[in-house]
Amino acid sequence: MSTLALEIEQELQTLEPESALHFERAVREMLLLAKRKAHQTNESSIRPKPYETEARALGLKVGLGYDHVNELLDSAEGDDWK
Repeated sequence: MSTLALEIEQELQTLEPESALHFERAVREMLLLAKRKAHQTNESSIRPKPYETEARALGLKVGLGYDHVNELLDSAEGDDWK
């Protein structure tokens, strides 16, 4: 048994019979409410909003271009490239 169940059982034994019945009913109703709530959230399948970002122009820095990409790659890779 869980710790909570043991604590409830001990409390019920110390209460007078009529108070114990009210307490049992309250616990039962709370468990039913929790079960319904869990069932409702599973049915609605609440999903977080997907991440979105605004597009922006990346462009090149001033003075740079794609005209001589092969030359830049050759100089970066060096003579060891195969």
